[in-house]
Amino acid sequence: MARRSGPMLPNRVMLPDAAMLPAWHTRLALGGVSKQVLGQWRKRYGFPPSYRDGTQFYTSVDALVTWLRERDCVVQIVTVTG
Repeated sequence: MARRSGPMLPNRVMLPDAAMLPAWHTRLALGGVSKQVLGQWRKRYGFPPSYRDGTQFYTSVDALVTWLRERDCVVQIVTVTG
């Protein structure tokens, strides 16, 4: 299956079973992209917005999953215990 033109994304992305994902974790899950790259993806490709809580930024996991699947990425949700 051919991918849409757009950002270079990993073929498979693993995300935790959580409502929100910290910005650093979002960037790590997407192959270590920078803050600037995510900013460009928001402008050009409709990447989900981030939400601020104090000094930390978060992205909705549901919105991220939808966005990734629209771009033919395989998304695996994992349960984190600790």
